Amino acid sequence: MIDINNIKVRRALKEHDKYCKDRRVIQSNNFFIAADEKNNNIIATGELDIINQEEANLGIDIAIEEINEHEITIKFINEILYWNPFLKTIRYEKGEFNNHNASDLEVVSIEDIQPSQLYISKDKIRKVSSWLDSYEKVIIPVVEIDGRYVSTDGHTRLVQAFINGYKNVYIYMDKDIDSETSRVFVDWCRDENITSIKDLSSRLINRKEYEVKWIGRCENCFKSLEDKQ
Repeated sequence: MIDINNIKVRRALKEHDKYCKDRRVIQSNNFFIAADEKNNNIIATGELDIINQEEANLGIDIAIEEINEHEITIKFINEILYWNPFLKTIRYEKGEFNNHNASDLEVVSIEDIQPSQLYISKDKIRKVSSWLDSYEKVIIPVVEIDGRYVSTDGHTRLVQAFINGYKNVYIYMDKDIDSETSRVFVDWCRDENITSIKDLSSRLINRKEYEVKWIGRCENCFKSLEDKQ
């Protein structure tokens, strides 16, 4: 019997795309895997179809029969709500989960958002452009710093929203990130005169550059912050 405590659910990587049945789920970054942390074997996959800002359908495909279906379902739901805390109802094959602590959404002007990211991956933009067809699908976590909303994730969606000409987007308050950590990234942006999504939209680079200039810089920053603790 597999110990459920050794199973970690996370968003799937490109190498896991072959396990996904619905390509739309991959494009919208809503494909999840459950893997045994001891040997990294894939135990189950989860494909999330977000119907609207409140409801979603979750399809789970379990690869190993002896796993507890209810427990693995809850693990998928917990990970999904980490990324989508605004969802109120998640339906799956044998029932539904009702989130009574869903985050409130607010419509704001895209011009009111300060980015906390220096670059955008062209590869990611291509993916987002394939499915983003309404401003109602742009739902972004933010913190408030110096009286401005600062986006903590979803920068690719924001840039594509700007490219699409959307004037407004949806936001919710990010309760899982330290605003002081975000301030570091905001200072980076301000140092390079990136104070709006319009500014960020001119910073599209290829995947390899993105990994070095942004991912690498972030990793070094987090390591430095950990060393100081």
